[in-house]
Amino acid sequence: PIVKLKFIIKSGGGLETLSEKGAAQLLSYSNFAGVTNKSGLRLVRDLENVGAKFSSTVDREHITINITALPDSIEKAFETVSDIITNPVKSVYVVEDSRETAAIDYEAFSKSAEKQLDELIYEAAYGESSPLGSSIYAPKLSYVDSHSVLSYKSKHYKSGNTTISGVGISHESLKTLVETYLNKYPEGKTAITPSTYIGGDIKVKADFELKTYAAVAFYLKSNDSTSDVIYSLLDRKFNSLDLPKGTLTPFLKENTEGSLIGFYVTSSNTNVSEYLQQGITQLKSISNDSAGIDSVIKKVSLQKSLELDGEDTSKLLLGASLSSKPIEGLKVSSSKVINTVADLLKSKITYVILGRTAGTPSVSTINEWLK
Repeated sequence: PIVKLKFIIKSGGGLETLSEKGAAQLLSYSNFAGVTNKSGLRLVRDLENVGAKFSSTVDREHITINITALPDSIEKAFETVSDIITNPVKSVYVVEDSRETAAIDYEAFSKSAEKQLDELIYEAAYGESSPLGSSIYAPKLSYVDSHSVLSYKSKHYKSGNTTISGVGISHESLKTLVETYLNKYPEGKTAITPSTYIGGDIKVKADFELKTYAAVAFYLKSNDSTSDVIYSLLDRKFNSLDLPKGTLTPFLKENTEGSLIGFYVTSSNTNVSEYLQQGITQLKSISNDSAGIDSVIKKVSLQKSLELDGEDTSKLLLGASLSSKPIEGLKVSSSKVINTVADLLKSKITYVILGRTAGTPSVSTINEWLK
């Protein structure tokens, strides 16, 4: 058995001011690079010495530190992460040293149509001035001020912004670790401006080897298992198609304020209409596929049960007197899936085209296909 912990801190790119843009991402790269009481080498060795696997990721809402370790090593790993989140970054040079890693990501982003398409989806869905609609990337890495990264951490790494989730560890054991090692964690909570889904369309002409990348997204207000089932249904249906001229792939992007569910298309601009229509046709077909829905519900339910089988699971909300929130299994019915799909087809969509845009369908055409 192993223990998996996630330290989820509300400090993602969407919380940045204009002058801080890019700070969250650079801070995520700096998490294991050193704090005031331990060098980066010491932090990494402390984790490696107990066989822990570790990583730090960032999105629009959170920076997340992931730890996996054996049960008898998890306390030492927890102690090390507590050093990371409760102490300031060691100095500006630590941030500067992390730029090399960040530069690799920025370079990859500049060449990746898929990553740029994801940024455009959020911008079209929520508006570029909203927390969810703004990019996690600065226009250029050189624009990110290292001092702003230091202040960004001190502003957002607080107990009221932090949730710790665990698999393979009991609530009481996790609570004991928090009380032992996070008793000096600064208190406080960041006020977050809500992002309202507005929907919209964006077409950006770019050269990606003569290909067109497209996406159609729908907004789901609630984050429940219905979205998992719809995603799995789309995945099953798309995989059954013969698509020699491109790709058709579902996606599900979950956020605190709801989810975006939909599909990507990659093809030449002369075939993108056909693939977009095919994606919409498959989404519509879900409502007439009761047997398929029931089958996928059972499959997704089994997957979730296997993930949690025999495991203690818990979430601790640090800013709420260590209140516990259980990690729940699947709760969904076929009728709810059918009703949700019907609502999606009538909702305001997000539609994005990147690459060769000439001849691609308009958003009004997409809406006609959805009827």
